[in-house]
Parts: sequence; C-alpha cells; structure tokens
Amino acid sequence: MKKILLGFFNLFFTVLGLSTANFLVKDDPKFWSEHLGEWVGNTPYHVMYFLFGATSYLLSNALLRWLLEWYDRWIENMTMQRIWNDFSGGVLGLVAGNLFFTVPYYFFYKSNLEALEEGAREIFLIIKIFSPLAINLISFFIGVTLLGRLTAQKDLQNSASGTGRRFLVDSNILIDGRINEMVKTGILDGVIVVHETVIKELQTLADSSDHGKRLRGRKGLNLLEKLQLENQRKLEISSQQVAGENVDDRLVNFAKEDKSTLFTNDYNLVKIARLQLVPCLSLNEISGALRPVIIPGEDVVVELVKRGKENHQAVGYLEDGTMIVVEHARKYLGRLLEATVTNIIQTQAGRIIFAKLKNEKKEE
Repeated sequence: MKKILLGFFNLFFTVLGLSTANFLVKDDPKFWSEHLGEWVGNTPYHVMYFLFGATSYLLSNALLRWLLEWYDRWIENMTMQRIWNDFSGGVLGLVAGNLFFTVPYYFFYKSNLEALEEGAREIFLIIKIFSPLAINLISFFIGVTLLGRLTAQKDLQNSASGTGRRFLVDSNILIDGRINEMVKTGILDGVIVVHETVIKELQTLADSSDHGKRLRGRKGLNLLEKLQLENQRKLEISSQQVAGENVDDRLVNFAKEDKSTLFTNDYNLVKIARLQLVPCLSLNEISGALRPVIIPGEDVVVELVKRGKENHQAVGYLEDGTMIVVEHARKYLGRLLEATVTNIIQTQAGRIIFAKLKNEKKEE
C-alpha cells in the first residue's frame, strides 16, 4: 500500500512540475531568456521540462518518505488520547495559519497582482495557487507538534507531582504489604486510591474470630496507616457510592467510573477486570516478570527448611520466594547446599523448581 501511495504521489508531483514548466513558457517563448538568463534561455525546452519534472519528483519523494516515517512513529504510540490531542493541535494550527497568513496573503496578492509585470504575474499566480496548501500543511504540523510537546510536558509534571495515573487497590494488595516499597521507589508513580469498601473488608477481617483472618486484617490496616503517613500526597480514600453485588464487582465498577487502573494480586479479580476491559495490573505477574531466569542444568544455592511430600525430598526457598524441591536431601534439613536444577513447573501460584544435590550420592 505504501509503495502504491508513494508511486501515485511521485507521479502527481512530476506531472505538476512538467505542467508548471509548460505554463511558464506556452504564452511567451522568450520567457526563459528574459527572466532566467541567456544560458537558460538557450536550453531546449524539453531539457527544462526534464529539470522541472525531476526536481518535483525528488522533492515529493523526500517529502512523502518523511511523512510515512512520521506516520509509522505516530501509529506505534497511538492511543485515543493521542489521536484527540493531535487532531486538536492540527485544527488549532490550521485556524492560526489561515488567520495570520492565508487571509492577509490573498489580500496582498489581489492588491498587487495588477502592478506586476506580465512574466512575473504568471509566477505569482503559480505561487498563489500552491502557497495556501503549503501554509496549511506547515500550520497543521506545527499545531500537532506544539500541542504534543505541551501535553507531554504536562504529563511529566503530573507524574512528578503524583497526580498522573491512578491505581485502585484491593484488600489483598494491602495485606501483601509490598505496595509501600513500590510507592517509595517510584514503581507506582501516581495516586493510590483506596475505596471505603476495601477498608470495611479489612475491618471485618480484623474483627474476625479466626486468628489467621484477624492477623491478615490487622496487617492490611497497619499497612494502610503506614501508606497514609509516609505517602500522604499520593494516597486518596474514596467514599463514592458504586453498584455491585460484592466487593470485587464494586471495585471493577468504580475503576470504570474513576478511570483508574485496578492493582491486585487476586487471580480471579484480574480475569474479571480484563473481561470488562478495565485496565489492570497483577502483582503476581509483575513479581514473576522480575524473577531471575533459571534454566535446567543451572546450579543454585538453597537452604533446606522443611520436608517435601516424598520421603527423600527437602524443600527450600530462593530469595524471591520461589519454592525449590531437592531430591534425596531429607537428611540435610537445616543446611545450605548447592543443587542442580532438573525441572521447572509453572503454576497459577508461581514456579516450583525441582533439583538434585550436586556432587552428592542419592540417599539409600
């Protein structure tokens, strides 16, 4: 498609260049020598046509290639907001260009055309035809560029002040606890939004008779308090009423209305949000992406901390929390050993690595 467009564009401007040359000489055979000098005037007309056509071809080819490159870059970064910004900038550029250049330009040529010599008048007529097009194109691209830079600068300022992207968190993220460090390090550079539904859910857990649930609820509330104290400008608690049968439904609906990104480590909530086209970040996916790449045959150092399912197995954990099961290592519980990775299994909860002891005989 690009080749067809390039060929058509080049053909059009080549014909335009030839037509311009023909227009300049058809009524006055002495035009070239009178206005461009005797050497040019003695040049055969077909040579001049060739020069005009070749010049138009080269200029149009360079211009269109630049436009296509600009279009490719624009498509790569295309969003609805970007489209709207570029359209608005282009329209403003066209309005400004026509107001300050095109309209005065027409009045100028209309008032001065009669006072020009015959040959110069023809040149000015050609300029009059193509100059408005050039002015509008230049004005359009200036408008798109200026508004794009202003928008980018505003986004940068919003990001620096923490007023840019909004992250709606659920109770699981607060109980997990890693969000505070993510905010402090700038990984989550925006406003952290906590809906009152989440706070009520944490309060219910904290008041539970179940010891495990009570600890989880208190941990989430303590983390929320810590977030508020350390990142007051970046934390927002919302009491906006939203419809929904349960907490997850209300969070998804609120994220739609608030235009915020849902941030959770709940696998099912991630699926529900993405099915409804709600922007969503999964902490589990982020954590998985940041884990070091381990392949079978690689050696790892691990501390064996508990027994495995099989009688001969022992279990340890890598620094990122990945569980590693070492075969024939039950008798080495509590020791730090080197093992060789034999297999890696990926589950919804994460990776499980299987390994064997390095330079050790199997337990009989």
